[in-house]
Amino acid sequence: MFFYSQSSNLLNQARLKVLRARDDHIQSILEEARRRLGGITQDHNRYKDLMRAVILEGLYNLLEPVVLIKARKQDLPMVQSLVGECLNSYKQQSGRDCKVVVDESDFLGGDTSGGIIIQSGNGKIRMRSTLETRLENVARENLPQIRNALFGANPNRKFMD
Repeated sequence: MFFYSQSSNLLNQARLKVLRARDDHIQSILEEARRRLGGITQDHNRYKDLMRAVILEGLYNLLEPVVLIKARKQDLPMVQSLVGECLNSYKQQSGRDCKVVVDESDFLGGDTSGGIIIQSGNGKIRMRSTLETRLENVARENLPQIRNALFGANPNRKFMD
């Protein structure tokens, strides 16, 4: 009986060690991705397309008559230039009017690689759409697929929902 209990404990400790190592590996990959986020802003055309899509996504998600957009200080001219185009597209697709105010005094912090925060005019609804937030959301939603791609399918898993 003692031998079985001891070997069971050792086996569980080994499993936990493997799981910790796998989790550490995934975290290091995500940390590397976070470090590379700043590179996205270096390709001006690609980043501008991304910002256009992020602004439109925010407008469609909020569906508010007045919204406030916060961006990084260096992104302010780009965001201001995209607002008119995004409003035209938004009105054409949704049939709604919207007033967009770009905050020119309060900017996203230096720890943000890019993106925006868009909120309703009364401030009750806020949508963080920074590059870091989007990476976290994608990683969280796709963690099972990431694990599967890195380590293969888990033979002990019975349900795949």
